[in-house]
Amino acid sequence: TSENPRPEEIVKYVLKEQHVARMRPAVADEVSNWILKFDEHNLATKHKFGVIFQQMGQTEEEDMFGNETHGAAMDEFLDLLGSTIDLKGFQGYAGGLDTKNETTGSQSVYTEFQGRDVMFHVSTLLPYKEKGDKQ
Repeated sequence: TSENPRPEEIVKYVLKEQHVARMRPAVADEVSNWILKFDEHNLATKHKFGVIFQQMGQTEEEDMFGNETHGAAMDEFLDLLGSTIDLKGFQGYAGGLDTKNETTGSQSVYTEFQGRDVMFHVSTLLPYKEKGDKQ
């Protein structure tokens, strides 16, 4: 088979035991709808994104991850992304953040958008380690 096989080649490869003499495209008004419905079932509905606070003049990743706080402008930006939630006891999609023991901080930013759950891992809301690494 070639690098980009034709549909007929794929069918013949998959159905080796079957004799495929001729193939014709199936034309039906419902086919597009069937494909869309199938795709909808395979879409991810839970997402997590990292948000890093960078102060003026910071160019090193270690310095950025070392920021333990942020200012009002960052708060405004986070408000655009979603709602600040308390992680302890949070029942929604946590994106890997700890909702029992606060080992990944006490708060984060979460939103629901077009039927999808989105959790933001905000660098300044994650616990700070001495080396400047975030969990």
